[in-house]
Amino acid sequence: MAFTNMTMMFTSMSHAIITVTSDRVSDDVTQDMNNATAAIAVMKATSTPESENEMIAIIRKEDYTEYKIGQILLTYVLFGIMVFGLVGNTTSIVVLRCSSMFLNPSSVYLIALAISDTFALILGGGRVWLIRAWGINIRATHEWVCKLHHFSIYTLLDFSAWLLVALSVDRVITVYMPLRAKLVCTRIRAVIVSLCILITLMLINGHYLFTVGYFIKIDNGRVRFEGNCYFVDGTKTFHTKYWFWIDAFVASLVPFSLLTISNVMIIIQLIRASQRRRQTMQAVSSSSSDNQTRSLTIMLICLSITFLILTGPVVVHFIVDKSLNGPAGPHERAKTHLNSAIVFCLMYTNNAINFILYCVSGKKFRSSLVDVFCGSRRRRNLLKDYRASLATSRSALSTSDVSQTT
Repeated sequence: MAFTNMTMMFTSMSHAIITVTSDRVSDDVTQDMNNATAAIAVMKATSTPESENEMIAIIRKEDYTEYKIGQILLTYVLFGIMVFGLVGNTTSIVVLRCSSMFLNPSSVYLIALAISDTFALILGGGRVWLIRAWGINIRATHEWVCKLHHFSIYTLLDFSAWLLVALSVDRVITVYMPLRAKLVCTRIRAVIVSLCILITLMLINGHYLFTVGYFIKIDNGRVRFEGNCYFVDGTKTFHTKYWFWIDAFVASLVPFSLLTISNVMIIIQLIRASQRRRQTMQAVSSSSSDNQTRSLTIMLICLSITFLILTGPVVVHFIVDKSLNGPAGPHERAKTHLNSAIVFCLMYTNNAINFILYCVSGKKFRSSLVDVFCGSRRRRNLLKDYRASLATSRSALSTSDVSQTT
């Protein structure tokens, strides 16, 4: 569980990647212009059209293979991830809502997680895909679109992290106090907890409605950088120096600690319960409620480990990118573009793969999936057999009555 314990820190780090990348837009453009000016000076000295064309090709990051691969990932692979995630999350919601799992309080958190992941794919992955595939940046369409998009995507990412914490605490109560859990862990309380988490995170991330928007930077009377979605004048220091640590505390440090304690407690209790069953030779006669508890717990652990594996590269990319203080040349920028494409695809895969994890690790979910999509046919067949049996019985009774009268 050492891996699971670090998962929450990665959500905050992924936020910082987007912020730092946006923060260096003007510097990147200026650096490209300086490189181009130097290249033109060299070309004038050589005075040959061939060398001029070669130099122009060298200074364009779009001509490098790394950049082209990154474009393919963000255009086609990301689109496939989004489609798969939307179908999988929708199926998860249907199964959790229309099966006996709906009666379990944990289904409230799982349904909320599926909804949060779905909107994260649409708002986050959809924005990246539109930029790369069609050249459309929805944040640049209007200042309030920029504000609302920042507010929504960061709230959703934090919400998914804290839902895992709430689910972990729910599992702790269930495995340590199975009798009281029926009174403490109810569906109504799960809904209230989820709403409280969402409202709190909305208040924390509400500053995006005021600190991002239209920005124009003037240097010596000339417009150096202009954007419809940037830090509002006077808030850049807040974002780059202070908000990073606030966000890290809210989205990483506290959930990190709670997940650590919860998962360790769950594993210890499951090991103790398994040892007690072996000692009393009752392992075979374990109750269905115990089996369901173990199934949901295994699902939770799989979710946490997968969250780490798929979001961990985002942190590594952020640390390396920040330590280098931005790539200097076009080739380095092409490599950075490829790295960003890879970690973004992995990050959004985390929002799309939960359905597979449920099917692989959750026996109860698999049976519920079969019951939801095949149960209606099974019920129709049973009803048909029942009616046929009833008709046969009536026919037999009628034959018996006739024979008695004769």
